[in-house]
Amino acid sequence: MKKSVIVMSVAALVLCCAAAGYFWYVNRDKRMVVELIGNVAALAEKESGKLPHEGVLKFSKVDNLFAQKIELRCADPAIRASLSREELKTLVALMIKRIDHMKVNTANIEVNVAGDNATFSLDAEFSGVISGKKEEFANVYQISGIAVKSDGKWLISSLIAEQIIQ
Repeated sequence: MKKSVIVMSVAALVLCCAAAGYFWYVNRDKRMVVELIGNVAALAEKESGKLPHEGVLKFSKVDNLFAQKIELRCADPAIRASLSREELKTLVALMIKRIDHMKVNTANIEVNVAGDNATFSLDAEFSGVISGKKEEFANVYQISGIAVKSDGKWLISSLIAEQIIQ
C-alpha cells in the first residue's frame, strides 16, 4: 500500500513537472516578443547628459530589433512609411537630436503568436522635453504591431501608433 502511494506521488510529480515544462515552452515565444517590446521602448528613451556615442549604440540596436523592412504609421507625429533599417536609423538619429530627454512607460501588453508571426498591442506613454524649446510633452499611444521570427530571433516588422487623447 505504501509503495503504491509513493509511486503515485512520484508519477503525479513527474506529470506536474512535464506540464510546467510544456507551459514554459509554449509561452517562450510570447515572453521573447514581450522582451523585444521592452528593448524597443528602451531604444526610444533618452537621458539628458548622455555621452554623444549613445546614438551609435542605438543604431546598432536597431539591427537587432527590427526586420529589414519596417512599416510605420502614426498620425501625430505624421509618419506613414515603409522604411529599411538604414532609413529607420536616420529617423532614430533625428529623434535623438530633437529630444533632450524622454521616458517610455509601457502597459497592457498583449501578444498572440502563430508560428513565426506574432501580433501585439500595448499602451505606451512617452514623456520628456524637446531640445532647444525646453517644452515638456506627454503623449499616450495605443500601439499595435507585427513581429516576425527570423533565424530563431523575433524582429519587429510593423508598428502602428494611435494617440489616446486624455
